[in-house]
Amino acid sequence: MEKRDWIILQTVYEEKNITKAAERLFIAQPTLTYRLQQIEKEFNIKILNRGRRGVEFTQQGEYLVTYAKDMLRQLKIMEENLWNIGDHIHGTIRLCVSRAFALYKLPCG
Repeated sequence: MEKRDWIILQTVYEEKNITKAAERLFIAQPTLTYRLQQIEKEFNIKILNRGRRGVEFTQQGEYLVTYAKDMLRQLKIMEENLWNIGDHIHGTIRLCVSRAFALYKLPCG
């Protein structure tokens, strides 16, 4: 599996809706469905069940999503460590501020 597959799983899990997840990921819904089917085929398991109110993850799907979250966290740590080897520091600054302050007081870009 690739990084985008981990992101797909996490996004579908958060949205509980394939169409909304596709919109959030900026991909077509059929493309997202195809990727989910390919992941199911790769592991020979059923990841989710579709219903009228969205999707529900199977037990195997829940495990895969938990693993995906961990993998994405580990990838981010690895990327930041690689960026910071040497003299040039690169990364992300995370601030804990209210949404109103962030939107109107912090500079963009």
